[in-house]
Amino acid sequence: MENLRCFEIKYFGATNTQGSRIKINDMRFKKSKMINRSYKHMNGKNDAIDYLKKIGIKVLYGAEFGMNKDILLTDNFEMQLNGKVF
Repeated sequence: MENLRCFEIKYFGATNTQGSRIKINDMRFKKSKMINRSYKHMNGKNDAIDYLKKIGIKVLYGAEFGMNKDILLTDNFEMQLNGKVF
């Protein structure tokens, strides 16, 4: 069985002081990254995929996980959420 790294993606709606945001939680390394919602796509999951792709993490699989939450899977265990290699 292939071992994969899991990212939990949560959507946060706009507030009085901030626009909509996406939180990417790295479940393996217990790190997180908050990014702004771009509205380029129909959902925040694709904003998270774009961000991960930009820093060199290819998403292999995804799944819906309840209300405003998604799971993304990759085989990349080297790249941190800030774009630096471990």
